[in-house]
Amino acid sequence: MEDMKDLGILITKADKKIIDKLKNLMLNEKITILREPATGLIMATALDSFKTEFCLGEILVTVASIEYYNSKGCGIIIGDEPDRALVLAFIMALMKSNNNGLKKKFIKYISLLRETISKNEKIEKAIILKTKVNFETMVKR
Repeated sequence: MEDMKDLGILITKADKKIIDKLKNLMLNEKITILREPATGLIMATALDSFKTEFCLGEILVTVASIEYYNSKGCGIIIGDEPDRALVLAFIMALMKSNNNGLKKKFIKYISLLRETISKNEKIEKAIILKTKVNFETMVKR
């Protein structure tokens, strides 16, 4: 489960086609939806430079809960994203379950997803860096 600590971020960044594929895999399993995806608001807080907590504002989230072979999972995703919340809840329940075959499949799939997202972020960063101005090399007039 340690390898899954960034799972919410990966599911948030994943392409819609990947989410649909994961959802279809999930729907082929014996699941019980304990809580249908529903939106809600949570308060985001931060610490200022004096270590005093203050509220940044509310964040819209989607929450869903699933039971898979007596293992429960909860998915909380930023935004109105019911499919992503369901997929995250299923993966969380799956990782707690005894279905090692499916668990290994999903871990492999999540690893590929992590690599793809990382590769895409590196490409995006390289594109952004190409447009960066180096003020030290600019000539003064």
